[in-house]
Amino acid sequence: MGCPPRPHGSSSLRPSAGQPRRDGRLLAPDSAGDWHAAVLGLLQGSGRRAALAAAGRHKVAAEFTIDRMTERYLELYRDVCR
Repeated sequence: MGCPPRPHGSSSLRPSAGQPRRDGRLLAPDSAGDWHAAVLGLLQGSGRRAALAAAGRHKVAAEFTIDRMTERYLELYRDVCR
């Protein structure tokens, strides 16, 4: 525990990945410098790690309930079937 999720910038998770610097950060998969800086920042900032982890847990608990995910899948299926 204590590690925030780190989807990369081209991820299909982009719309639900969060607000940059508050509960996550999206990085380009081929940007080694950005990844280096982000990981180094997390290694050096335990307060930042804890804040991102808490915000991530809160976001998952609030937005990824069974009911919300079921509705999102139903929307997806409706869109695909049109």
